[in-house]
Amino acid sequence: MKKTILFLIIFLITFISLDIHATSFKFVWENTLVEVPFGDSVEKYKDIPVAHLYVDNKIAEDAKITYNRDGDWLRYLKDVDSTQLKDYYVWYKAYENDLYCPGTCIDYKCLVQFKIVDNDKPVIKILNDELTISSNVISFDPLSNVSIFDNCDKEIEIEYSPKFEEFKNGLNTIKIYAKDKAGNEAEASYNVNVVDQTIPYILKTKTDDLVFDLGSKPNLEGYFEAYDDLDGNITNKINYPTIKTDKTGEYTYDLTVIDSSGNKTTETINVTIKDLTIPEIELSKETDILNYKVDINNFNFLRYVKKITDNDHINYNYLTYETNLENKVGTYYVRFKYDDGSNYVYKDLILKLVSFDKPNIDTSSIKVLVGSFIDLKDYVKVTDPSDPNILTSVIIDDDNVNYYKEGNYLASIYAINSSGISTEEKVEVKVLNKKDYAKYMNSGEVNFNTNDYIIYIMASSIIVILIAFVVFIIVLKKKKKI
Repeated sequence: MKKTILFLIIFLITFISLDIHATSFKFVWENTLVEVPFGDSVEKYKDIPVAHLYVDNKIAEDAKITYNRDGDWLRYLKDVDSTQLKDYYVWYKAYENDLYCPGTCIDYKCLVQFKIVDNDKPVIKILNDELTISSNVISFDPLSNVSIFDNCDKEIEIEYSPKFEEFKNGLNTIKIYAKDKAGNEAEASYNVNVVDQTIPYILKTKTDDLVFDLGSKPNLEGYFEAYDDLDGNITNKINYPTIKTDKTGEYTYDLTVIDSSGNKTTETINVTIKDLTIPEIELSKETDILNYKVDINNFNFLRYVKKITDNDHINYNYLTYETNLENKVGTYYVRFKYDDGSNYVYKDLILKLVSFDKPNIDTSSIKVLVGSFIDLKDYVKVTDPSDPNILTSVIIDDDNVNYYKEGNYLASIYAINSSGISTEEKVEVKVLNKKDYAKYMNSGEVNFNTNDYIIYIMASSIIVILIAFVVFIIVLKKKKKI
């Protein structure tokens, strides 16, 4: 019993002696925040947190520390799920049982934080590095050529540029941007070659048929316009053919236009060449005056044609004429005609046929009975071969003739024909007494007109009839008396 008590006293003294000489023990932890990539194994990261043993506030470099990393009290390592973006806490414990044996000293236990983090960028996979699309495509989705996924997020932010409506003809670089919820960003790009495969078209703007004159120089520029879906109005790029107009007929030609992408359109057109120009006959003069005695049958009327103009070769064999000309004073025409095979033209020459001779006035003296009531025109002989109506133009001035007094007088006779040529003569008028007039009447030199002769015959006949009647009455009375 005494030995036992003694042992306890010695042990107590020894313990007190040791406690007096050991200042302190403590654990200091490092790396207690552990970031674990999403989906990775936690086992690969559990050894990151470490503890250091401090003895009397000095680190014990030779301490052999062991750990309990399984956790306890609702903070277990097994509960850490790296497929969840969360923060987990695990109780870690540190021990040193070889050299210092601090026991459960201060801070031997530490609450370690496991932070599940997403450090991976989204993955953008380009299906084709370069695509070719037609410029007439109505819509195109740039995301149709990519596959995008993220290691943890199903929904990520995706953007791209340029937009489809901003595409230009040629090579376009499409940039794809992807960003996950953790802020990790990825970028990729590919090319889209926009190819203009749409041919331009040619539009006829005038409804007129393409009919041009023989020998002309047609200009087709006002008849057509050209348009392209990308280039717009490319009328100035139309290539026009050279239209030949040396022969009439119907011909076909091709118009072509090429857009900036090399797309070509050909339009076939029908062109008609006609002789649309009417020939012109130019005369050396359009009116002329000829003697009405001209030899119509041998007269060269073609000498009046100065020249003929046309858009084709002139063939004078096709020049003809017709006329209503006759050898009488008057106005006539000569109609020249020319037919080039397509057009007919005529030109009229006006010819005036006139007489260059004066009217003829008979200047023989006129004898009249004194006191006669006469019209001197009945005694005048005016002739003109060119004018059958010359007598209508005769004017007599007999103011100086005294028809009531015998004697010799002068009268003026004036005549003008239809050609405007006039003549004037002085004619002697003899006013005779009855005796001289009777001698004149019986002389055979009578100079009177038909009316005077008829009057004379009638007067003589009446006298004869009266005498016969008287004789008849006398004879009749004598018979009654017998």
